[in-house]
Amino acid sequence: MTDAIVTTIAGPATVITEAGPAGADGATGPQGPQGPSGADGATGPQGPQGPAGVDGADGATGATGPQGPAGSDGATGATGPQGPAGPAGADGATGPQGPQGPSGADGATGSQGPAGPAGPQGATGPQGPAGPAGVDGADGATGPQGPAGQGVPAGGTTGQVLAKSSATDYDTQWVTPAAGGSGGTFQRGATFVNAAGLSLPVNDVPITVPVDCNISEVTVLTAGGTGSCVLDIWRDSYTNYPPTVADTICGASKPTIPGGTKYRDATLTGWTTAIAAGDTLIFKLDSVSGLTLVDITLTLEPA
Repeated sequence: MTDAIVTTIAGPATVITEAGPAGADGATGPQGPQGPSGADGATGPQGPQGPAGVDGADGATGATGPQGPAGSDGATGATGPQGPAGPAGADGATGPQGPQGPSGADGATGSQGPAGPAGPQGATGPQGPAGPAGVDGADGATGPQGPAGQGVPAGGTTGQVLAKSSATDYDTQWVTPAAGGSGGTFQRGATFVNAAGLSLPVNDVPITVPVDCNISEVTVLTAGGTGSCVLDIWRDSYTNYPPTVADTICGASKPTIPGGTKYRDATLTGWTTAIAAGDTLIFKLDSVSGLTLVDITLTLEPA
């Protein structure tokens, strides 16, 4: 490249000449004086953080600045230990009664407490009804011989029978029964009595039957209130006296009052009703409760 050199000469005309070839660089001249500082350029981008310098010595404490605005609340710290209890405050006024709460579940049964003292004896209750007759027990041992009873009164003749003269006990007389037909009907029986109340054992009552006859009805009457009883009748000949339980004429239909005052049976199911002249009968009281008198009567029809 060729540099152009322009030479200006004062005067009326300007001569332009072509520049010659460049000469070699001259030696560096001496350093000129520092020029004035130029204007600051624009701030360049932030450079990377340099390493921290060594801490300088603390300067003197400056004056206290004005109070800054309150900062936001920090997070709640952990609960501190329980402080000692303060003194009890005075009781407040009693509030109104609250509504009844629901019943709680029953608790377990407590242990049995000690027995209390015995109470006074209560008044005796009324007599309960008599229970049904129990099963016949085994015959007990024969008791001692009792005093002689009224028995059959002396007197009479062959064919006569003993008949009641009145309702008084043992008031009887010998009579001659009519031959056959309902007019000859007569009765035989026995009475068990104890004013203090009948209880077993009691003496059996034996009788004899003077004529051939048939039993048509049995009646039982009692005294002492409502009670119960069971009777049996045994029959055998005079020769085989006394009869035994095997000689019962009642079968499974013994005269029975389970709870009452009277009994009557004209059907006599299961009975042996035929009686021969001279036969002996024994009336037996098998059980009794709540009675003072039991009277049994057989109605007999001559054969």
